[in-house]
Amino acid sequence: MQTKSAAIHDLLNAARDYATEVARITSLAERYKRSDGTRLIDLGCGTGRHLEYLRTHFTVEGLDLDPGMVEVAAARLPGVPLHIGSFTDLDLPRRYDVILCLMGSIGYVRWPGNLDRTIRLMAAHAHPGGIVIVEPWIPPEQIGETLVTTRAAEGPGIRVARMRTSRVENGASVLYFDYLVTTADGVENFAERHELGIFSHEQHLAAFTDAGLETHYELSGPSGSAAYVGVKR
Repeated sequence: MQTKSAAIHDLLNAARDYATEVARITSLAERYKRSDGTRLIDLGCGTGRHLEYLRTHFTVEGLDLDPGMVEVAAARLPGVPLHIGSFTDLDLPRRYDVILCLMGSIGYVRWPGNLDRTIRLMAAHAHPGGIVIVEPWIPPEQIGETLVTTRAAEGPGIRVARMRTSRVENGASVLYFDYLVTTADGVENFAERHELGIFSHEQHLAAFTDAGLETHYELSGPSGSAAYVGVKR
C-alpha cells in the first residue's frame, strides 16, 4: 500500500505519457472488443491518471486497495465511481466491456492461486465480448541481482527524492522505497515495502485460458511492454 506516498505519486510520475498509453488501450479495445458497451474499470487505478484520459472514450470506474490513492483520484474525477478493494475479492454489481490491470499491478496478488482466482473474477465481471487487459509484473527470466534506482522531482513548494531497492526474497519481487520530502514545513522521511508475485508466461496464459477467455499476447501493451488480452466468450 502507498498511503503516505499517494500525495506525491503524480509528482514523481509527471513525465509519464498517459495520453499515449490510453491511445494504445483504445486501439486494443477497437481490435478485440466485441461487446457493444463502453463501460470500463481500471483495477489498481492509483490516482486516476489513466481514467482522466479514458473517460473521453469510455464510461469509467476505478478500484484500488489504497484509500490514499482513491482519495486523490476522487478529487481528480468528481462523479466517477471509485471503489476501495482487492483484486482477489472483486465483487462489484456491474459488468464491464473493458477491464484493465496495468503497470504490473497484477503482481500484488502475490501467489499463483490468487492469480488464477483474480483472472476468473475479472472474466466473471466482463460482458460477453468484453475484454480483460493485464500488464504483467516482471517474469522469472528477468530476475537479476539487487537493483537500486533513484528518482527526484519538484513542484511548487515541494521537493521529493525516492530511492528504490529491488530484490528477490522468498520467491517474490520485493521493492523497498525510501522517500525524502522537503516542504516549507520541514523535511519528512518515510519508507514503504511492496511484495509482488513473479509469474511465468505459461502461468498467465493458463490463468486466462482456465477463466474461459480467448487469450492474446501483445508484445506492445499500453505501457509499451507486453500485455495479455482476454476476450470473454
